[in-house]
Amino acid sequence: MKKRMLGIDIGTATLRIAVCEDDVVLDYMEEDMEENMIQNGRVVSANAMGDFIKALLKQHHIRVKNTAIVLPAGSYYIRRTRMPKMTVSQLKVNLPYEFHDFIQQDSAQYVYDYQVLGMNKTEMDLMAAAVNKDVVRSYEDVCKRAGLDFLKLVPDVMCLQAILLPSDPGEPLSVLPEKDHVLTREEKGQDYVVLDMGHSSARMHFYSNHAYEISRTLQTGAGNIVNMIAEADGVDSHIAWRRAESNAGDCLNQPDVADALGAFSTEIMRVVNFYNYNHPDNTLEVIYAMGDALPFRVVHDYVKDATGMEVKPLIDVLPDDVKAEGMDNGLLCYGAVIE
Repeated sequence: MKKRMLGIDIGTATLRIAVCEDDVVLDYMEEDMEENMIQNGRVVSANAMGDFIKALLKQHHIRVKNTAIVLPAGSYYIRRTRMPKMTVSQLKVNLPYEFHDFIQQDSAQYVYDYQVLGMNKTEMDLMAAAVNKDVVRSYEDVCKRAGLDFLKLVPDVMCLQAILLPSDPGEPLSVLPEKDHVLTREEKGQDYVVLDMGHSSARMHFYSNHAYEISRTLQTGAGNIVNMIAEADGVDSHIAWRRAESNAGDCLNQPDVADALGAFSTEIMRVVNFYNYNHPDNTLEVIYAMGDALPFRVVHDYVKDATGMEVKPLIDVLPDDVKAEGMDNGLLCYGAVIE
């Protein structure tokens, strides 16, 4: 029997919901949220957010209850680690110690989870995550208020991993080699980099050897560039975004805007070059872009010129038969469901 599930991404300013049946998106919707519903990446009022979600679902006549929620950056810790081969019960005891360099508070205040990426006779290759119990309870309360069944909370980088590196449920993504075995290029698999252009920050996520590896936050915010155009032209951010898309009035060549775009693309080039230096055998060929802080055309032109790499929308990695209309910025919702 096919299963339906909602994927919900509560962003800084926009709520995004994908209605999925197994791995196919049946419907997609997004709605701007009122100011101050999210502060520092946290839901301010579970009741207000739950009511907002409930109203949007009612408006679109959606009755699906099972829900997966995207866990935003800054609200969790995640790391890839190798641990001695052990039982599940032993792993539950030892996993908190893998985060002792990150978590300064009482480790008992966190929920821990893991994914087995590979295994040999003596070691396990794991993706481990930790999130504060208060954060989990907040999303539970949101779902309860909205009349939804809260099934899982998925870190945003793992949502992307599910899209870029799909695997069979319960199967390791790779076989962990013995210590004296050097992985070949074919065994390492395809590497990916995703440029995530949020309004509050821009980040680059790298995936190598069949799994998420690391993220880098850029100092130049993509959203700030549109705000510069809005301020200079005396228009709101939505109009400024459309002006940037067509370079109306040569707005992209305004001195401050041109400097910011140059700094943005140069910083991306430096991050890619640093990754190439540390991974000389990588298979990176394309920078996949997501987010709506900057028009894709602007990103494509500037970043391609700076890096020499092809730049494509992340939505292009999905087959046409699983996508819904208008879900270009809703990929995290989809990834949360299929992860």
